[in-house]
Amino acid sequence: MARRDRPGIAVFIDFENIVTAAESRYYTLDLPRLFAELGRRGRLVLKRAYGDWSRFTKYREELLRHGVDLVQIYSYGHKIARNRADVRMAIDAMEVLFTRPEIQIFAIISGDSDFSSLITRLREHGKFVIGVGVQGATSDLIPALCDEFVYYDTLIVSEGGAAPTPAPPSTPEGEAPAPTPEAMGAAERYRRYLEDWGFALLEATVRRMGLTRLFEALRTGASDLTLTRWLEQANWEGLDLEESGRQELSWLLLLSPALSFGALPPSSVTPIQGLRVTSLKRFIEAAESGMIRFLGMANWPLEPEALALLLGLPIGEVESILRGMVREGVLASENGVLRWARPEDPLREDVFEPLRVELAGVRYPSGITPSLGEARALFEEGMSYRRDRNFPMALDRFRLALRMTLDLWEARAPGVGPYEIRWRAASYCSVRAGELFNNRRDYAGSLPYYHAFIALMIPGDPVWEKLRGLVDFMLHYALSAFSENQIPVAAGPFVRRVLELFHDPDPTRGERVRAWVETVASLNPTMIAWLLDQLAGVEAPEEQKSPLEAFLRAHMQEARSVR
Repeated sequence: MARRDRPGIAVFIDFENIVTAAESRYYTLDLPRLFAELGRRGRLVLKRAYGDWSRFTKYREELLRHGVDLVQIYSYGHKIARNRADVRMAIDAMEVLFTRPEIQIFAIISGDSDFSSLITRLREHGKFVIGVGVQGATSDLIPALCDEFVYYDTLIVSEGGAAPTPAPPSTPEGEAPAPTPEAMGAAERYRRYLEDWGFALLEATVRRMGLTRLFEALRTGASDLTLTRWLEQANWEGLDLEESGRQELSWLLLLSPALSFGALPPSSVTPIQGLRVTSLKRFIEAAESGMIRFLGMANWPLEPEALALLLGLPIGEVESILRGMVREGVLASENGVLRWARPEDPLREDVFEPLRVELAGVRYPSGITPSLGEARALFEEGMSYRRDRNFPMALDRFRLALRMTLDLWEARAPGVGPYEIRWRAASYCSVRAGELFNNRRDYAGSLPYYHAFIALMIPGDPVWEKLRGLVDFMLHYALSAFSENQIPVAAGPFVRRVLELFHDPDPTRGERVRAWVETVASLNPTMIAWLLDQLAGVEAPEEQKSPLEAFLRAHMQEARSVR
């Protein structure tokens, strides 16, 4: 993100509060570190400090050097002066709220509970509030109310401790110290991999503001809300978040342990049963771990400094997330490097047995050495042949690419994980099923590949977004194959076809579509949830939709109880 596109931050410093608390604990005032920490989240476009500057003369020059406006609060009595500072700071913050709409983030540097009303008002108007205070001298209310809270103690050092290494003079204020070349290289590899999958790679503050809005939307207690509906209902006012950004938030939550989906697999259309975490801080940490999980599952070594660069977070926060994942058992240290500890073959279920049998007989042609680049090249050739409707060649390339991807995954090659396997397996199944159905008229033989495709598709996840254009098409053919072509393939949205057949005058057709729904529910209940979601948008009389909705919901619930 270009520097001018980063969110603007207004900083308000209750100077007496923060300095008195810091000095009582023998801390030094470290303005560069404070502003650098805030600068990670956006551009510091306004900085004001409130106090009686006749009492804090030793700090005035440094504050002015850092571009801080000094607001004089005269002391007519210690408590009165403190109250006057609180009132003036709150009034100024509200003025900025209404006169500077481009400022999206407010940083309140104080541990005083008197600012609780101000923080609440700012958040009510859609602003993201960061609080900074000294541990042990901050009201418990302030961290609970803020979208994000930073303890000043973590940014400064004791008087007698080792001083931080000063940044080079050329380092602009608000920028983090220069990362190591190794960390930059690893972060760039992570970034390219995630971009290839469609991650928007939101700036950290925008990501956290978005997650905050989602947390607040769910905390209101909507029953059986899906992630799709949740994203639609959240308040995005004042937050420049495009569809790709909202999709990234959805992926992070699907990948993370932040939400409970009960006994059903997570998907964008699975009803959410609740939050697995109760605080906003833990919710954001859990969601941000989703990106780390995606990288970990793809066998990338997880380097804290590189992840901090990728996520735009302080390294301490990233290390905290990683420690939590180690405790959870999903990460383990191998020769000092954190790696994914739970590799699971995505083709292990019985529905993929025909696919596994075919792959077992695959042999690499002479001159081909398994590598990530070779697997990608074969897969891209397969997609090109599929577009040209050269299905034999497409099958050959897809089969080789999938076999190679599985071999690389078993060898734990970086950049190869379950999502690559699912994408390539689903692509192969789509062509194999079509070749058997259309070219050979082998409807029974095509059905296992249609079923495997259905089992591989999780609505709303990264693989779904790669192949969503095939979903309706494949479901039409799957139903026809299931009925041994007694139900002809139709065009248009598949859910409308199901609705028609559900009320077909021929009872045999109705029975077949009901039996097919039962089969799909046993293979992948999230596809039934997707049909329910699609049905809600169909324009049809409620007396037609309601029976099908009840039938689909009953089978989704039955699948939940079986699992």
